[in-house]
Amino acid sequence: AYLKAFFGNNLKDTASLYYSHTIRWMNTSRIRRFLAKPSMEKPHFNSLPLPVKFARWSPLAQAQYLEIITFLSPYLLAAQGDRMIMAHSVEGRYPFLDNHLIEYCNRLPADMKLRVLQEKWLLKQLGKKYLPQEILRRHKHPYRAPIQSCFFNTKNQPQYVKELLSVKAIKESNLFNPDAVYQLTRKAERGLRLSETDEMALTAILSTQLLYKYFVLDFNKLPLPKSQYINIVNNEEKSPPH
Repeated sequence: AYLKAFFGNNLKDTASLYYSHTIRWMNTSRIRRFLAKPSMEKPHFNSLPLPVKFARWSPLAQAQYLEIITFLSPYLLAAQGDRMIMAHSVEGRYPFLDNHLIEYCNRLPADMKLRVLQEKWLLKQLGKKYLPQEILRRHKHPYRAPIQSCFFNTKNQPQYVKELLSVKAIKESNLFNPDAVYQLTRKAERGLRLSETDEMALTAILSTQLLYKYFVLDFNKLPLPKSQYINIVNNEEKSPPH
């Protein structure tokens, strides 16, 4: 019943250019219910930049393109790749994103990339020479951060969690629905398993509350070190007038 409810939406809407990703977008859009003023409208995807001949591409090519512009570039490489590691003075190299390799793979027939539900089929054929069968044939495991166990039911729970998710703090920011957030936090505190959507919502709420606290509520309470004031003044003097 769960699988039917999750994957059974809009299955016949195959003419849609966004068919491959509609299920994900519609399900993840449910986190909007936590907003103080949630929109009741269905999400619109017409604003996504699509190439002129996109409609002529194969369904797999369309899906790959949507994944790149909505998930790979703005999320994976930003939040879990370039932006994150460069903040720690590390420069990453991603061999599978080499432009020559990408151009070559784009010219491969679709059945060499995906065979029914056999992902990475061609890569696995190459891996036969180097990997044992138990690795080649093992089930795919999702990459998930332990969100609930990090923020709840742990001796090392960050002090700011309860403060920022309290009804008082939620009402003060006026960004989220206090009742909805309270129900979510109570569920997490009681040790009940959170769904992936709930964990996404929890992360979004907590991150936004942190931003609100430091850059809105307490912004003027965080004086910069003297050295940073000097750098700001020097940079302002060097910059041309507007």
